[in-house]
Amino acid sequence: MKNKRYYVNNEIFEDSDVTIEGDEFVHLSSVMRSRVGDTVTLFCGDSFDYNGTIIEISKKYAVVHVDEKVQGVGFPEKNVTLFQALVKGDKLYIVVQKCTELGVHEIVHFESAFSDVKVGNKNIEKLEKVVISACKQCGSSVITKTNRELKFNQMLDEIKNHDAVLFAYEKQGDNHISNVLKKIQNLKNVAVIVGAEGGFSEDEAKQIVAAGAIPVSLGDRILRAETAGIVLPALVLLGVE
Repeated sequence: MKNKRYYVNNEIFEDSDVTIEGDEFVHLSSVMRSRVGDTVTLFCGDSFDYNGTIIEISKKYAVVHVDEKVQGVGFPEKNVTLFQALVKGDKLYIVVQKCTELGVHEIVHFESAFSDVKVGNKNIEKLEKVVISACKQCGSSVITKTNRELKFNQMLDEIKNHDAVLFAYEKQGDNHISNVLKKIQNLKNVAVIVGAEGGFSEDEAKQIVAAGAIPVSLGDRILRAETAGIVLPALVLLGVE
């Protein structure tokens, strides 16, 4: 049975004692009911796992002695960034959770004409907790970035820094995603763009294409924003044709 995993928000060293506090301590002590002598795995986002033994548990913290440092699960070879138009609460959390599990390198939120949420109104702290929880579940030893949010024009400037950019557009029926995946399979730095509920205005779509993005169809069905925000990165990462 694999060790339970806990996140530590600072650097970890082999053969050292690490203090577990806050939410992670509650999970360790109250949820998992761990005891002194139990083995656990710690991670801090540096691509390594740190296996150790609990040597102390108090009312507010636990202490783990780190016994060994091992290579953990890092990001996939293809670096995928999701540009997701802001959507409401739970939809945003679902996208972040699933894309973290898939190995998306960064999720950048942006404001579009049909966004229900505006820049500055999303809960960064809760999103970070969703990422950590997803990393613990899937075994990732790296942390998907999710703290940036942009205006639409800023997003257009940002996508120019990638080797290829795919733009999920329901009106692009003649260019199915399968036609594009083979062409980008050897590219390392790929961005994907997904709109909010209601998609993009025609003017926004034209600006995205003018900025260098390739409009693609995900099929005949109209997907919800949160579904497209998971499916498109997954197809790119897995190279499914």
